[in-house]
Formats: sequence, C-alpha cells, structure tokens
Amino acid sequence: MSKIFYLNLPQIPEEIYTKLIETCYSTVLSEHSRLWVHDFHRGELVVAGHEYGTILLDDSLAEDLNLIYKDFFPDEELFFVTGRISNVVGQKSMSPPHCDRKRKLAINYLLKTGGQQVSTCFYNERRSTPTLEAAENRYYKDLTVDFKEIIPEKTWHCYDVQTFHSVNDIETDRFLFSIILRTTNPSIEEFSLKYKNLM
Repeated sequence: MSKIFYLNLPQIPEEIYTKLIETCYSTVLSEHSRLWVHDFHRGELVVAGHEYGTILLDDSLAEDLNLIYKDFFPDEELFFVTGRISNVVGQKSMSPPHCDRKRKLAINYLLKTGGQQVSTCFYNERRSTPTLEAAENRYYKDLTVDFKEIIPEKTWHCYDVQTFHSVNDIETDRFLFSIILRTTNPSIEEFSLKYKNLM
C-alpha cells in the first residue's frame, strides 16, 4: 500500500526534541557505506550519508518517550530509534531506493527536513526477498516512480517500508525519530486496521 498516512499522535515535547536533535548530530556517518551505495548505482547518483538506528537512546529518554506513547499502542513493546541523512558532498543528494531491514512499517516523526523541497519518493516495486534481515537495494533505473511527497517537519506519519522508497534533494541534515512496534511488527494493512483511530 503506497501511501503516506499522517498520524494523530502527540507532538514530541521541546525538551525531548532537543535531546533527539543532539543524538542525531552525534550520529557518525559511514563513508564506506555511502561509497558502497554510490558504486551500487554505478556512480550515477549523488548519494547522501545515511545512518539509522545505530545509537541507543539513554534509558531515561526512552522511559520518557515510552510514558508519552505507550498507551496509543497497547500490548506492544515500543523501541525508539533516530536516523540521519546528510548532504556530505556539497550538492543536493539522496538516499537511493531501498526497502528497510527488520521492520515492515515506518512510524516516523520528522525532526528536521534537510531542505526546502526534500521529498520521499515511492516506487511501484516491492521487496523481492522473503527475509527482512537485510535492507534490499535495487538499481534506480529498474524501478518505476509511483509518487513523491514532501513530508512537513514535526509531523507523525507512517508508510510501508517494504515498498521501494528514496529520499531526494537533501540540502543539509535530515533527522528522524521512529517508533518501532517490536511485539507484532505489523504491515501497513494490519496497522491501518488495528490503529485506524490514529489515522
């Protein structure tokens, strides 16, 4: 289901927002990974630095977030992560098409957009491998664009991350915060049935 759903969840309080921004700034980007993706796309794309879920939030911050959001997701163990996509090459860059590892669904809060016209692009194609243990990349010319959307800053949203997607036209730093539903890891279809009150 290729669509972005905006969610009725509470805004992140300013004090926690500041700590999450600091966490994102402290995330070290792997140049080795960036160059691998660059080479995968035959040097034809300007690839951004990208790290997701590599820093564990400190316990007190995770507890504060759990208190705010746990009641919206009963019977779920919540796990919280941050992500950073940064322009490290001095020209508009992108996080090329991929399907995420481990999770079926992104529940994201955009902390910082990374530019005026940064869009999330969705493609018609879906993951081809049955396992979720690794991300799946595909050469961008082998995919067909479905739609693009500019997601506003400080908004909760969700979408299917087993459909190929990319993030385009990154000018600075794009920071995001995610809630992962560890107990059920629902698909977008399962989530939209169970949590239609949030959509």
